[in-house]
Amino acid sequence: MGFWLTKRELGWKRLLAMIVAVAVILSISAFLARPDRPDRRLITRSRMDVMSDRVELYIIEKGALPASAAQLPPHSYKEDSPLDAWGRPISFSIQFGGDFTVLRIRSLGADGRPGGSVESEDIERAYDLTAYVKRYVRTDQ
Repeated sequence: MGFWLTKRELGWKRLLAMIVAVAVILSISAFLARPDRPDRRLITRSRMDVMSDRVELYIIEKGALPASAAQLPPHSYKEDSPLDAWGRPISFSIQFGGDFTVLRIRSLGADGRPGGSVESEDIERAYDLTAYVKRYVRTDQ
């Protein structure tokens, strides 16, 4: 036998080297992904969804549109913080246009200033309230 490897032995060693290389790459990528670090943008989007639910609940209960987040009822089973993941207030506005009503909810991102990019980019979401307004908002007041 000696120093030289047969083709079969060489094939197995190459396969083993590839498996080790893939394992190292996966370990490094798992470390860099850092699942222990909270995704603040995702948390903020979730809080915006809850705020939208709270606006819809307000419309159903009061038959009117809320003027501020302070008027919104608490959500019974979800975190209903009016703050984004960076601790700043999430703002909302209700816009009308012809036959539709849109709720726009906005966070200024990590830097707290309009604009930005990546982590500091503004987060904006729009929700259609048309059906709720037509069904529940009283216009006889």
